[in-house]
Amino acid sequence: MDLPVSPLAPERFPVLPKVGGIELTTHSLGLYKGKVRDDLLVVHFPEGASVGGIFTNSSTRSDDVDWCREALKAGGGRARVLVVNTGNSNAFTGAAGIAKNRATVASAIAASAKSVRDHARTAAAATARHSTP
Repeated sequence: MDLPVSPLAPERFPVLPKVGGIELTTHSLGLYKGKVRDDLLVVHFPEGASVGGIFTNSSTRSDDVDWCREALKAGGGRARVLVVNTGNSNAFTGAAGIAKNRATVASAIAASAKSVRDHARTAAAATARHSTP
């Protein structure tokens, strides 16, 4: 679905300054049917970062939400990688959703010492293999 451009949208996107201590990259997993569009964001914090989260109390929350809540506790509020994709919190996906979450986490851990671009490719590959429509 193509939407009209907002009248509030800037004519061009500004060049933003680099932010020290993080590496960012985006990648297309092909989750938007018929379009090549970035649908994965990987943020790498080489020195680690303080993190927090606000979570739903819904009884229909996904495994990703439960995993993230536990990971924040276990990590003492510290993280080295943040992976966000359009299917990041697929509820009602059962075993496939749990497998996707585990594969994404394993890829992030394995790639955390690599460059952010290598990391994004690794995370993208794992997420694409285990994404559910």
